[in-house]
Amino acid sequence: MGLTVLILSCLAFFLAGVGLLRLKAWSYSLAIGLQLFWLASTVVTVLSPNYNAVMDSFMKEMQASLHLPETQFSLASFSHNYGWTVVLGLILAGAILGLLVFYRPRFLEAASRAASAS
Repeated sequence: MGLTVLILSCLAFFLAGVGLLRLKAWSYSLAIGLQLFWLASTVVTVLSPNYNAVMDSFMKEMQASLHLPETQFSLASFSHNYGWTVVLGLILAGAILGLLVFYRPRFLEAASRAASAS
């Protein structure tokens, strides 16, 4: 199920990107919708009460599957740092969403000019 969602999401982002490059008005709404969806998904995931336990379990499984030695440093440092990774990801996604909203009128104007020219 997760792989299907990931593939569909990548396809939707690809279509939105191509649409943006070709000045298609529908692509702007798609890009904004995708950004909002994944921002909301991340916030809900992080606010889940068992988020830290799930992340710790995931990291232990990943270390074991890669046959990495389980050291106190590697697990302890990561369990404190993945919170910052999520925050940086949210900031980046928020900045992209902000740029999309800020440039929306200009894009739609250019898209309408391109549509009327063809």
